[in-house]
Amino acid sequence: VSFRFQELRQIIARTDPGRTRNTKPVRLLRNYRSHSGVLEFAAAILDLLATYFPKSFQKLDQDAGLSRGPRPGAWSCPHGTESLKKHLQLDERLVVITRDENARQLEGQLGPALKHVHVLGVCEAKGLEFNDVLLVDFFSSAPSHLADGWEKLLAKPFSVDAATNGPAAGSASGGGGGGSGSSKSKRSAQDMAKATGLPLDLEVDFKVLYTAITRCRNRLVVCETGDARQWNKFKRQYESLGLITKMDLPESGEPGKAMMADELVERGLDFIERIDVENGDPE
Repeated sequence: VSFRFQELRQIIARTDPGRTRNTKPVRLLRNYRSHSGVLEFAAAILDLLATYFPKSFQKLDQDAGLSRGPRPGAWSCPHGTESLKKHLQLDERLVVITRDENARQLEGQLGPALKHVHVLGVCEAKGLEFNDVLLVDFFSSAPSHLADGWEKLLAKPFSVDAATNGPAAGSASGGGGGGSGSSKSKRSAQDMAKATGLPLDLEVDFKVLYTAITRCRNRLVVCETGDARQWNKFKRQYESLGLITKMDLPESGEPGKAMMADELVERGLDFIERIDVENGDPE
């Protein structure tokens, strides 16, 4: 989301002047990597970015996955890093993603017993994709000025547009950019940051969060090992919009893949569909 496709077309036209130009580019709106549960959450982050920093990227039509899929989970580790370590011992499929500046520190906190766990910074993970992703301490490991920016941004509730399933901040945008998420505003990122009192590099942090979310193909869990105020506000906002679901990951028991509530529902519906109606036995 850090470039505009129009700029890419201009570069191609300049480097190959004799090339036949496509006056109307074909838009691909089907995502073959992630399901709609992940994609709608990611789109909501972009909608909020477009509200506060409308000129920071070219806003395209929202793409859709091949399946509905489970909503991302929100987990507040009850015993901090110890809870995280215990769960990772039970589920080896999870890949841990965190802020780049926090990656090596978190790797050290997990210790040698979990050396098999992949711990990647967001920039390290860019361009990669994983089935099961645990996004750890995005808020509690943020620099203080970004943490303050997130707290201020999340202080006011934002609504969800039923047509696009994307949140739009109301008057919280300081009167600039409106709640439509339009990228046609003439106000620059500097103007918007000044008008809203948000740090300018919060624009980049939105994109970091979006990149982390979209590394996931199937199961995404956003978790915090600390009690960050920004995380609590973020969790409440997106839970109320139905884009993430609260979950408690197990810290003991048999190793295996923990399922989210949405996955359990889908498993049950699938089982019901395969029941023989006449005798009540599974097929």
